[in-house]
Amino acid sequence: MKKLITLFAMILVTTSLFSQGVSKRHEIGVFGGGSYYLGDLNENSVLGEVSPGFGIVYRYLINERWAFRIHGKYGTLRGDDANNKEEMQSRNLMFKSPVTEFGAMLELNFLEYEPGSKDKKFTPFLFGGISVFSFNPQAKYDGPWERTTPGEPYGGWYELQPLGTEGQGTTEYNDRKPYALTQVSIPFGLGLKWNVTSSFSLGVEWGMRKTFTDYIDDVSTTYVDPTLLSSENTEIAMILANRSFELEGTDEYGNQYPVTAAKAMAGEQRGNSESDDWYSFMGITLSFNIAGGRKEPCPAYRDYNRHKEYYLF
Repeated sequence: MKKLITLFAMILVTTSLFSQGVSKRHEIGVFGGGSYYLGDLNENSVLGEVSPGFGIVYRYLINERWAFRIHGKYGTLRGDDANNKEEMQSRNLMFKSPVTEFGAMLELNFLEYEPGSKDKKFTPFLFGGISVFSFNPQAKYDGPWERTTPGEPYGGWYELQPLGTEGQGTTEYNDRKPYALTQVSIPFGLGLKWNVTSSFSLGVEWGMRKTFTDYIDDVSTTYVDPTLLSSENTEIAMILANRSFELEGTDEYGNQYPVTAAKAMAGEQRGNSESDDWYSFMGITLSFNIAGGRKEPCPAYRDYNRHKEYYLF
């Protein structure tokens, strides 16, 4: 991921240097803020489980109303039934996932805006576009159930997609295919930007991502037969597929996973497959205005433009 961001930054800098001497239509900057997710493990808290997010941004000013930008962003998405609505807390699932996003967007400025300008220095804006993102949901497990197969005791973070916790990869659930860890999303949102100096611009924005997957959190459909998961996938897949018994502690079998009770739940709803997951980036962008300075227009032209009709194009 670091290599991709470094390469992305080098391409943007090289491209921008060739445009020097034209006008201050090019900006390159850094983004810092937060990232969060909405889905089965966070159904109603818009700003729940916010984690740091950062990235790099390149913007080209098409005209005073429209701008094109590309960006690379990285963050962490989290969800935990312990913080979910009350009726879902007994499910006791949790996850975290790194998310890396590369996107291209158009921005619509409400006011005339030009980097480095003294007169057109502030505007609210809307943005929308398309992005490609990668994710990798993981869950932490430290007990209470002991390993019943040979090996070291369980403990630590486990990648969930290879485990097939909802039966992916098993003979009985062959209609459930492993989900892809690289997906497309539709980013959109709003923000404010203004010229701090003739060389630097500052922006704040909030944007949502409409995705086409319900597996950012590894939760979507129903519980499956735990014996099938244990025999055809792995024992840790069985344990992480249904964690509701951890809240009760150990049962009459000591520290063995309660297979019989979990088997009775096979077919019950584990997640809501009717709605896909969402995620968000929000934060501040500090941009450097690249290329030679733009000459201020003559007074007569400037006065005319101050009184012209309002156009978006």
